[in-house]
Amino acid sequence: MQTTDSVQLQITIVNAKSVIKIFSSMILSVLVIISMLSAFAIFYPIMIGAFDRPVTLQDIFIAACSHLLISMLSISITIYLSWMTRVKTVSSWLLLVLVLLISLVKGGLVGVLPQFMSYITWVIPPAFSIVDLLGDDSLLINARLLLEWMYVLIYSGVLFFLFVMRIRKRNVMNNGTH
Repeated sequence: MQTTDSVQLQITIVNAKSVIKIFSSMILSVLVIISMLSAFAIFYPIMIGAFDRPVTLQDIFIAACSHLLISMLSISITIYLSWMTRVKTVSSWLLLVLVLLISLVKGGLVGVLPQFMSYITWVIPPAFSIVDLLGDDSLLINARLLLEWMYVLIYSGVLFFLFVMRIRKRNVMNNGTH
């Protein structure tokens, strides 16, 4: 999102009358594209018969919701890292890959860390929990699944909220208005 020229961004903000509208529409555009890719990721394996058992509507629903949540988590992490850290593009990609790797090995970290340090894993993005759940062949909609989904949703929401607060603060400091 930092690829937009700053003058062009200022003109767009003036025309839209809200910096939040601009970034919300950017996020929504990315989410639409990711949703199309997620639909392909869900339906292609079904069409080629890649599963050992028949796929139910519940399986498709769980996969669709999980892909949507992982997409939202990815967008929120990317926004947070690119706008909050203000690092160059190459460094931000490396930081994003590092966060992704740490997130995917989170399950192994919980078992290795001493008990008093296990709480540190709560700040690691919860992508591992969704990926781990999707690997379960007998996955049903139950309390554990809903709690994992809520955890990802809350984590993404907090990052989006921090982003919006930072943008509003920056906009107030630059313009003196909301």
